[in-house]
Order: sequence, then structure tokens, then C-alpha cells
Amino acid sequence: MKITASSVNLTAGHAYLQEDVTESSFRFWRDENRPQPSADRVSLSMQSLNRSLPCPSCPGADAAATYLDSDGLAEDPELRAMRLTLELLTGRRIRLATFHAGAAAELPGNLSQGNSPPANAAEQPVERLGWGMEFDYSQSHREQESIHFSAAGLVITADGRQLDLSYELQMQRQFQVETRVHLQAGDARLVDPLVINFNGQGARLGDVTLSFDLDGDGEKEEIAFVAPGSGFLALDRNGEGKVNNGAELFGPASGHGFLELAGFDADANGWLDENDPIFASLKVWMADQAGNQQLVSADEMRIGALLLSPVDTQFALTDSANNQLGQIRQTSLALLENGAAAA
Repeated sequence: MKITASSVNLTAGHAYLQEDVTESSFRFWRDENRPQPSADRVSLSMQSLNRSLPCPSCPGADAAATYLDSDGLAEDPELRAMRLTLELLTGRRIRLATFHAGAAAELPGNLSQGNSPPANAAEQPVERLGWGMEFDYSQSHREQESIHFSAAGLVITADGRQLDLSYELQMQRQFQVETRVHLQAGDARLVDPLVINFNGQGARLGDVTLSFDLDGDGEKEEIAFVAPGSGFLALDRNGEGKVNNGAELFGPASGHGFLELAGFDADANGWLDENDPIFASLKVWMADQAGNQQLVSADEMRIGALLLSPVDTQFALTDSANNQLGQIRQTSLALLENGAAAA
């Protein structure tokens, strides 16, 4: 091919985006009833982090490693591993406090008084330490690049042909990598919504899981919903006909659902009943075996009154592998309109 004349226009466009986002959060809590721990429990989700760090100066390969904190006290190797990881990720010096038996948590007077489990109470299947901490760290890097090339024109060849040109080319690539770290020490944080049971079997957690902002922090967690026959006591505060987050349940905000409920006992008779203005607005949030949710009024469920003086009934709700799904802390009484009792 011999070109004798041409008129060609080439155009190109390029776009490139790079985004880096880093987020971290640290949470710490103490329970008001803290049993003496038999051993510290620490779980680390980073696969590359060893559960105990080597100690080159220790005499003998099998000798137990001992580390000292800034106060000269022995530091647990697992907690030390977590502390060093936090310092590496945050660039800040981290100091972990160790809780010893007898160090009671400080609570307001109206919360610290309550019934204690009897000394001969049955041993719980899951022991709680009375404190917990969580650290979450995420870092993401994203790149996106694209080009667009086009050609248009006319080419005349020596043999008299006229070639109309039209060509387009597009190329693009994208890359994204995300690193997430979750460190947890001590107990899992327990959030305490009130549950009412209608089948006489007590509260049970079913197979249905729900993505729900239980603690009202704006982030949804996977929670186990109560089994059929039970429901969460709720207050539809915004009138949307659904439970939006834990703020519309009793207990998640303060950890003391019965105290929250008692705040609405207008006539101070120790019962939440029709004498109290809020009673007509109470709902029960339930789900069937298929996970279909419904919000039913207390009147439709024939609830007549709720006793506001509970007793401690500490009981762990676990799955078949003894993993703790929830914890029953206190139990009180509900009266139905037909005179029957529920809990």
C-alpha cells in the first residue's frame, strides 16, 4: 500500500485515581459483676502474629518467656503480642492495665446495687473475666486507571482507493487491597436487650442471624435472633413501623434494660402497666423460622403488665460447640390479660 494523501485525527484521554483510607477504633469495657479469672483469654485475628513472642535471652528452648511492663510487673506474652501490634499499627505507645481479683468496677450507686448470684450457684459453661477490649484497624488502597484512544480520517492510496478510518480503543485496570485487623482481649462485649417469652421455655437464640446495629454505634453486627416463641421488647420511637437499631430496644444503650424500663413507671407502683403512658406504645419484635420479622403491639400479644424488679439468673446461651451466643443476666415476670404468667 502506497499512501498519496491523508487526513487523520487522533484523540486520547487518560484518567487515574488513587485512594488510601485508614481507620482505627479502640473500645474498652468492664462488667459490674466480675468473676475471678482462671486465665487470660486473648484472640488475635492476624494469622501472621505468633501467640507468644520469642525470648532470645531466656535460658533453654523450653523455658517460659517472662516480660516486664513499664511498672516492672510481669506481662502476659499474649497481651504483649497484642500491645506490640497496636503500637506498630498506630505508631503510639500503648499501656495495658492488668485487672486483679478484688478490683471492683466503679458504677453509679443505683446500678451497683442488685442481687448477687448465690455462692453455690451452678458453674456457668462459659466463664467471664469481667473486662474486655477490642481494637479494629483497616487500611485500604485502591487504584483505577483508564485510557481512551480514537482515530478518524480519510486516506487516499496510489491505486485510487479512499479509505474512511474509524477506530476506537479502550483499556482499563483497577486494583484494590484491604487489610483488616481485629484484636480482642478478655470477654466479648455483651449487649443486653430485654426479651419476653410466651412459650414457657425461657429465652433461646435461634438459627436466624440478622445484620443489625445492636449497640447503636452506626455499624451493623451479625446477631443471633431470638427463637420463635420469644421476642425483643421494643419502642418504635420514630413511628416507622420497624426497629431501626438498638436504641429502640431496652438495654443496649445502658446495659440495664429493667432500669431503663423502670424509668417509664409513671405511678411508681413497680409495674409497667396501662397506668403508664408508654405502655400503649410497647411492641414485641419477633421472627419466624424463615426469618420473616414482625413488630406486634403489646396489646395484640395480650401483655397486661411487666414487673420491674428482676432477680439475677446468670445463664450462658451457647451453640453445640459451646460458643457463647448470648447471656441471660436477669429475669422478671410478665402478666398476660388472661391471667397467665410469662417471663
